[in-house]
Amino acid sequence: MLRLLLPVSLLLITLCASAERIEASLSPDEAVKKGIRLGITPLDKRYGETRYMVGLDARELLSGMNFHGFRIIIQKQRQPEPELTARMWHIEWPEKVLYTSFEIEETFLYNLYVLIDYGSENDGITYRVPVLPYLNRKSQELPDALRVFNEEEENVYTSSTEAQAGEVTIVATRDTRVIVRQEKNKERLFSGSLAEGESITLQREGVIRVVSPEIENLSVEINGQAFTSDQTGLRQVWYSMDGPVPPPQ
Repeated sequence: MLRLLLPVSLLLITLCASAERIEASLSPDEAVKKGIRLGITPLDKRYGETRYMVGLDARELLSGMNFHGFRIIIQKQRQPEPELTARMWHIEWPEKVLYTSFEIEETFLYNLYVLIDYGSENDGITYRVPVLPYLNRKSQELPDALRVFNEEEENVYTSSTEAQAGEVTIVATRDTRVIVRQEKNKERLFSGSLAEGESITLQREGVIRVVSPEIENLSVEINGQAFTSDQTGLRQVWYSMDGPVPPPQ
């Protein structure tokens, strides 16, 4: 009996020791087939260099394994180790999809990869996707959270609402990021981070759209009245000259 138990025990130890995370590289088309969508939208220029927002979403369950997290790395070709690696925040999007986004300078796009982990901490599969090829992807292939700012999108507020002028103040009740777009001409009025207690006052005409990955951390002040959203996470809210209005149909 001891002779039988010993080989079995050694086999189990070997199998446990061999468990590791497998990494698989994907092209943009291969990523889409796996339910992984990535998109890039330009934000503004700083010191002559364009900054981009990168958005990424993935299924909660893939290849029989649960989603474990998003990571980004910057690694040059023929370089054995990455220069930078970071684990990203994520939120749950409708239909069991996880989403993350981040801002990055154009210089880093050439060596930037996103990693999508499935399984456990030390055992599972990691899909590695390069970011640069996504600069020219079409809007219908973008994550929903980035598609809201596609420049070709039509909007009922563009033509049917009279563009009155006025001020709007965005206040951060906690640290967050926010994008504000004027729907009249689709001009981006602000895009960036706000620290807790920080505010910005913008001149606007007509309806604006406010998007944030933590919409509950924002207060929008119009004509001395403060408005907050009863939603949480990544959401978008439209505001007329008097307050919130329904999304365009």
